[in-house]
Amino acid sequence: MTLRAMLAAVLISAALSGCDACHGTALAKLTERHGESVYRDFSAKRTQWEGADVGAAFSLGDGLRTGEVSTAMLALSDDSRLSVEHNTTIRFLVDGAGAGEQSIDVQ
Repeated sequence: MTLRAMLAAVLISAALSGCDACHGTALAKLTERHGESVYRDFSAKRTQWEGADVGAAFSLGDGLRTGEVSTAMLALSDDSRLSVEHNTTIRFLVDGAGAGEQSIDVQ
């Protein structure tokens, strides 16, 4: 895992910690996309990637993926922002969270 990916994972975990009420609600919203290869999938259809439009909402289990020349900006539920660089996959995990926190996987 690169330093950038590790830092993003720490920032996301901090932003979403203590969010026991987040199940079924949006944890993030896509506010910007640059380039053609910004994709999303849904918890129930993992790895069935489809184009992600600005305004797309992400809940637990959903994922976001950027291609080689694309980037994205997410607005997180605590009003912070996450810049997603090229060639990155983020998953709002359903499993793996500790007490009082949500897990995020940055690949």
